[in-house]
Amino acid sequence: MQNMSTNKTRYPIAIKLRYSLMRFSVLLLILWGSLPTSTWAQDAPSYNMRFVTANVIDTVDGKDVIVFFHVSAAKAKDFPPVVSMRVMYSVDGSEVTKASIGRTDNVSIIAFDRGIEGKSKLGYSLVKDKVDLNDKADFMLLAIFFKDLTRKPISDMAITYGLWEKRNTEVRVEKEYKFHVENYVP
Repeated sequence: MQNMSTNKTRYPIAIKLRYSLMRFSVLLLILWGSLPTSTWAQDAPSYNMRFVTANVIDTVDGKDVIVFFHVSAAKAKDFPPVVSMRVMYSVDGSEVTKASIGRTDNVSIIAFDRGIEGKSKLGYSLVKDKVDLNDKADFMLLAIFFKDLTRKPISDMAITYGLWEKRNTEVRVEKEYKFHVENYVP
């Protein structure tokens, strides 16, 4: 009997420590679960996205631009990624503009596949020599249209854009693309 009383007095620190560690673990678990998933973002996307071409398509004022990106699968199970409706851009070194595609009249996006020739003669003429349209692998061509960007002709642009991951639509890896804008000659 006396041995039991000595056990109670012998381990009160261990019991308090175990209780404190348990409370701390629960608190840590709650905090970890409440973090937004964007803080867990991956460094590299599960797709490959490369700039193809940018062309001024407004032959009168030179203010409308179409930009093409080629998107392919790094792994077939991760394709296609989900199109993002947010883009940031600057023209000729100007201040960066954030736009929600579809919510403004001056930025829109269309996704094409290898059948672009039958869907957009203009798009086909711009990418046919820069993309292998007979490639058997899954790919898509993203065309981002910018309308009435400036009051003067455009020569250079920068776009920050990324697609949502197919398997985790809370993750999007953005990348900045800087390029020269060519004049479209029909």
